[in-house]
Amino acid sequence: TAWVLIRVLGSRQACPAPPARLYLRACTLAAGTLLLAVLYGLARGGSLQQIFYQVTPMLATIAVGATACLIASPALLRSLERVLMVAAGIRAAVAIYVYLTVFRPAGGEFLYVTTHSDSVLWVVAAALLIGRTIATFRLQPQRARGALLLLLLAAITVNNRRLAWVELGVVAAYAMWAVPPRLRRLRWRVAVVALPLLLVYATAGAAAPPSRIFAPVQALTSVNDAEDSSTLSREIENYNLLVTVRQGGPLGIGFGHEYTEAVVGPDISAAFAQYRYLPHNSTLGLLAFAGIVGFIGFWLPFVVGMGSVVRLRHDPARHVSAAGTWLGGAIIAYSLMAWGDIGLQSSLNGVIGGLGAGLAAGLEGFRKRTLPASAPESVSLFEGEST
Repeated sequence: TAWVLIRVLGSRQACPAPPARLYLRACTLAAGTLLLAVLYGLARGGSLQQIFYQVTPMLATIAVGATACLIASPALLRSLERVLMVAAGIRAAVAIYVYLTVFRPAGGEFLYVTTHSDSVLWVVAAALLIGRTIATFRLQPQRARGALLLLLLAAITVNNRRLAWVELGVVAAYAMWAVPPRLRRLRWRVAVVALPLLLVYATAGAAAPPSRIFAPVQALTSVNDAEDSSTLSREIENYNLLVTVRQGGPLGIGFGHEYTEAVVGPDISAAFAQYRYLPHNSTLGLLAFAGIVGFIGFWLPFVVGMGSVVRLRHDPARHVSAAGTWLGGAIIAYSLMAWGDIGLQSSLNGVIGGLGAGLAAGLEGFRKRTLPASAPESVSLFEGEST
């Protein structure tokens, strides 16, 4: 992270375009506020070992975003999308294979097959497929994309993670809202057909006994189930984190410290001894440890990146405007994961979130840097691509 920031601030090359420059400054501010909370925590006797686990993944996320912003280009976007599809497809196939050969033959209940971060990967890959399908459904056959999307949905189902369905639902809703302006009429046609079907499916799923067919609906309805032990433990943790927020000042209590356990919930110390250093709700955890200064500082690059994502919808290059769906989906999934299950301390989640924000800002800057002011709006950044 330090090398990237020094490289950015000390570069003798021409300054990047304003969107990228604003994002890089936000990254510098984010890293600075996190390091300030680290120093404050150390001054108050915080554990350096726990600071490493708390802060390193967030600094890595900032570094990934800044690097992606510096080297962003349409060619890089295409390459990264291929990597994302291959990685998501392989991990989905492996998860389904493990489920069919290990968990299903054993019978009984199981919590999950693989990690939350894999679910984030599949959700963002699904957003990529949705964006490309919407942008090219009249120009290209969609059978391969449909097959891969079904594979991803199957993997999300067997992984048995409620948060994944929340992420997928929000990202799908965003994808429908974020369609390029030229496709708005299509959006309303799809909504007229899909909404009644979704309503019937949701009603049937809420009334039906537990079933894989209705797994998305039943997972979503259980998120706020007061009788669910997981939900109850998260509510207790959130309360304790809010107590800690009130105890800290603008800089919080500093990294390297445990949050205040005003209400003692289920004892998970045997399985997870660091639970008070790494709360499941890492968004509130950041607010408790780094205060409002660190909280705003860290999330500022994602706010800037999301602004670039929204503006990419109007890019004349079809591929770039379609990419806004998964770039925005990456930021959304990263944020929801941060709220739901230690998402700020997940390496894969950080890479995905950092790429979403950094690439969006870098691509917007690339267009402003490479297209002359007099260029017509129909110019495409992709050679030979129809707009």
